[in-house]
Amino acid sequence: MKNISILPSEYKKDNKAYRGISAIILIGVIFTMLFASAFVAFYISNSALQQRLKSLEGENSLLASRVEELKPYLEAYNKIEAVSALAREAAGSNPEWRGLMNDISENIPQNVWLGGIACTYDGKAAKVELKGYARDYNGVAEWIRQLKGIKGLADISCSLSASQGSGSGRSVQFEISAAVSRVQKWSLPAEEEFER
Repeated sequence: MKNISILPSEYKKDNKAYRGISAIILIGVIFTMLFASAFVAFYISNSALQQRLKSLEGENSLLASRVEELKPYLEAYNKIEAVSALAREAAGSNPEWRGLMNDISENIPQNVWLGGIACTYDGKAAKVELKGYARDYNGVAEWIRQLKGIKGLADISCSLSASQGSGSGRSVQFEISAAVSRVQKWSLPAEEEFER
């Protein structure tokens, strides 16, 4: 079967041209809508980023003003640290005499009398000398055993003299010397108080 069209050929050309233009317009509308939606998405994300940027700028200016307020404290802290470092350098490290004397005094037996303590430190080695009297040799030996238990004392030696006196009033004169190994670095008094 054959199709026969009775429509004029101009009408067919116009109809074909209209369908071509409609397709082009449809494609143009689709691209325009895609472009418009991409633009809207970009605009929304850009607006959110602008708001975040303004928020961060506000926080930055607030922090900058806070830093400016705290600068005098930082300068004071730096001065204190400089003076403290200078004092630590000047003081160096010394034996921890206070704790050592406390430990020695807590370990004196009842039958021993301490007559004198001499502490020396030449910057490298520290030494403590203890002089006194004991009722007998056993008292001196007992104290030496107790001194050996004190942390920071080493190389303990003892010199004894002959017993003095007569009867129950006899006593033994002694001189005990020991090397000191307890060393502490100098710190500010306030720091020491807070550490206790």
